[in-house]
Amino acid sequence: MTTIAFTVLMVGVWGLNLLNGTGLGTAYHTIELSQLAAAALAAAFVLQRIRRENRLLVEQRYFYTYLGMGAVFLLSSWWAGYGLRAWDYLWAYLVVYIFSNIPVRRKHLYLAGAAYAVLGAAILFIFNYMDALSGWNANDIAMIGLFSFLTFIIPYFGARDKQSVFMLITVGVVYCVLLWPTDSRSCIMAIAASLPLIFRILPSRPVLRSRIGIFLTLMVPLAVAVVIGSLAGAPLVEELNEWSVAETGKPAFNGREAYWAQGLELWSRQPLFGSGYLSHFNWHNSAVECLTSYGLVGFGFWIWSFWLPLTDARKYTGDICVSGAMIAFLVIYVQQSVELGFIGRNPNMMPYMILGILVGRVRYLKQRH
Repeated sequence: MTTIAFTVLMVGVWGLNLLNGTGLGTAYHTIELSQLAAAALAAAFVLQRIRRENRLLVEQRYFYTYLGMGAVFLLSSWWAGYGLRAWDYLWAYLVVYIFSNIPVRRKHLYLAGAAYAVLGAAILFIFNYMDALSGWNANDIAMIGLFSFLTFIIPYFGARDKQSVFMLITVGVVYCVLLWPTDSRSCIMAIAASLPLIFRILPSRPVLRSRIGIFLTLMVPLAVAVVIGSLAGAPLVEELNEWSVAETGKPAFNGREAYWAQGLELWSRQPLFGSGYLSHFNWHNSAVECLTSYGLVGFGFWIWSFWLPLTDARKYTGDICVSGAMIAFLVIYVQQSVELGFIGRNPNMMPYMILGILVGRVRYLKQRH
C-alpha cells in the first residue's frame, strides 16, 4: 500500500470516528457505514490471503482467543435477551485485522501521523473557539485529540535529534493548551506521560519486553476500580477530593469511585458471564464495563485478545515503530481506567487501529527478515 493510500485510510477512520455517536452521525448512519466498510475491507483482505497463500493462515491461539471472546460476548447478550448487541463492540476488532494485513512502513506513519496531529489540533481549536461543535461532549473531543497525538508520536520513539525533540515538545504543549478548556485531566496527564516514554526518559523496555509487565499493565484499569472503588466514602478519598476541589475545582475522581463500587457490586451478582447488557451505565472504566457486561469469562478472553499481539511484539521492540505503537496503545489503555470509549456500543476506533498498526508492523518485519 502506498503512503498516500495508507494516509487516506487512516484519515477515513479518523473522520468516521469523529462522527460516530453524534447527532450528525446518527442522521447519516455513520456507525452502520463504519461497520459495513470494516466488514468489506476485512473480507477483501481475507480473500487476498486465501488467493495468495491458497489457505487462510490463522494461528490456533489467535483463532481460539477471538472465537472464544466473540462466542461469550454474543451468547451472553443473546441469552439475556439483548440479541446481537455485543456486535456493536466486536466489530472494532475488524479494524485491528484490516491494519494488521498492511505492511506498515515508517514513512507511512510519518505522513499519516502528521495528518493526525493537524486534525486533532484542528478539532480541539474548533471546539474551544468556534461554534461549529457547540453542544458536543467535551470528553469525547478531548479523547479524539489525545488519540490523534499518540498516533502522531508513534514513529518518533527514542528521538534524539534536536529538530524532532523540539517538534514533539512543541506539539505536546500545543495539545495540552488546547485540551485545557475541555477540562479533561486524564488526557493532559496522558500526554505528559507519553513524551518522557517516547524520549526514553522514563524506562519502558522493562514493560514492553516482559510478558508479566504487559499483563500487569493490562490489569491497571481493574486495579484502579477495585482499590479506589473499595475506598469510596472513606476519609482518605474524601480528603483527596477536598484537596482536588481546592486545587482544580473538581473532585479527584469526580464521583467515579462510587460508580466503580456500584459496578463491581453489580458484577458480583452475575460473576461468570455478566448481564449481557453492554453500555448499561457510563462506568468510566473499561474493566468494569467488560466485567459487568460479560463477566469474568468474557473479561479473561478480552484481556487475552490484547495480551497476545502485545507479547508477540516483544521481540521487535528494537524497532522504533513497534515500541512507539506499543506505548501509544498502552497509554490509551491505562487512560481508559477513568474514561469512556474503549469498550462500549460505540467504541472509539483509533485504539484498535493503533493495535492493528502494531501487528502490521511486526508482520512486515517478519517478512522482511
